Amino acid sequence: MNLLEATASVAPDVVRAQLQSLARLAWENEVNGQLAKAVTCHMDRIALSDKHAAGLGGYQADVWMDLALFHLQTGSFDKAANCLRDCIATDQQHIGAVQAYGALLCSYRNFDGADIVLKNGLLLLKDDGRAPPAIRARSHALLAIYYATSGMDGTGNLRLHELMQALSVQKSSAFATPTAVCIEIAAYLCELRLDDLARIALELGAALRKPKTVYTSVMWSTERFVQATIQLHHDDLDGARASLQEAVAKDATLADAWYLQGVVCSRQQQLRDAITCFEYAVAHVTQLRHEYHLPLFLQLGALYMHHQQWTDAKSIFLTSVGEASNASSWLGVGVVCVRQEDWEGAEMALAEANILDNTNADVWGYLSLVCLHGPVPRPLQAEQALQQALRYNLANPTLLREISNGFVALDKLEIAESLLRRSLRAQDSSLTRKTLADVLSAQNCAETALTEYQQALASCESMEGRADLLSRCVALLETLGRKEEAHEYKAMAARQQEGAVSEGALLQSPPRDENNPASGPDDV
Repeated sequence: MNLLEATASVAPDVVRAQLQSLARLAWENEVNGQLAKAVTCHMDRIALSDKHAAGLGGYQADVWMDLALFHLQTGSFDKAANCLRDCIATDQQHIGAVQAYGALLCSYRNFDGADIVLKNGLLLLKDDGRAPPAIRARSHALLAIYYATSGMDGTGNLRLHELMQALSVQKSSAFATPTAVCIEIAAYLCELRLDDLARIALELGAALRKPKTVYTSVMWSTERFVQATIQLHHDDLDGARASLQEAVAKDATLADAWYLQGVVCSRQQQLRDAITCFEYAVAHVTQLRHEYHLPLFLQLGALYMHHQQWTDAKSIFLTSVGEASNASSWLGVGVVCVRQEDWEGAEMALAEANILDNTNADVWGYLSLVCLHGPVPRPLQAEQALQQALRYNLANPTLLREISNGFVALDKLEIAESLLRRSLRAQDSSLTRKTLADVLSAQNCAETALTEYQQALASCESMEGRADLLSRCVALLETLGRKEEAHEYKAMAARQQEGAVSEGALLQSPPRDENNPASGPDDV
């Protein structure tokens, strides 16, 4: 049986499951910032969909739409436009692609094209009686934004007409005014990362607001959330945080705003505040938009691990895999188990992660670490896992150093040296350089080891650490027969050691009583 016959015999349900699996993996990689892997997953989906088009009942436009949304989120607007055109070419009735493409043309200021595409979208909906009211309202609202940006509506009547049309098809919505429609379309445009149009929509809504306009808490919170999202996209962290605080002050159950506020706090390095915000989002997770679930669990789990709250970290990662099994959360469980020296639990969790994504370098790296440090070291399996980790470009500097320590314990110094050098290429570190120098010294590479100790010394801030590094330099200089330099380094080491002792004593001494400045050691 040739390859074509083999692929043709796959059941459609199996293909659909594979397409869904690739979609989840693409999203997971996007969340983790591994954009190249995410693109690969999307392209694999497209190839798989095309290969099985006959069995699936035709070519699948949604795979192009998903790739277009990915490119919009990552700021690759030209690529997004190409994907949207491919989506529409595959399915001319795909209203989601038509609306997004029309909005993108507006953002590009290609108003002739936007006019054609957006009005064509209205014609498609006119012939489709099954389209939800919200989708119909969106097309009218997008046309209103087109009129507001194109200069084709000098009186403002056309944009107002389209906004009223949006209201007429969405009678049951809580958004019952033109201002509310503008806020809703601003949220949609913000999701597409078309921030310029989102701002215009908010400004239009504000201009149409009248003294007696109903301004619900939903409208208020949504407007503040959109403002915050735009501010975050442009790195205005203080502005974003202020907008989000206003949103949750109005509605404390607004999970999306709590999540985004946690993201802002993380970027501001206010990690305890970030944890608090993320915990509020978890408390209202049923109201959280679906695309925020995975990043919420992963970021909160990472913060718990940063503060060594191992039980909380493991719990949140398990919550994530309980909702939707994913490699990143199983990896989180595995890392927590490693830190708790639960080697069996770590291996089980990492095996689950490996099944879901066997191209994840960190998963292979931690599997290697488990094989090295478990109750019974398994050097051969550790090396095999390490080969896979390196094949997929392991670049976690801390993990590389930890694996190298395991190979040092097995006296496999060449492997350890290679890993330490790779770690330094990923991130310079005084500790890693010291470890590399130790390994080189153990291999009798005195001159090279001395150079690494000296480089580690240049970036070491601890007096005690500097004293230790200087002492190691002394030993190597004496081995190399450089007695005068050894004498100088020995004197420097002695001074650093004295400084370290004084520093330690100062840190351990009780604070002076500010209310009794005359008090001395005896009084204390």
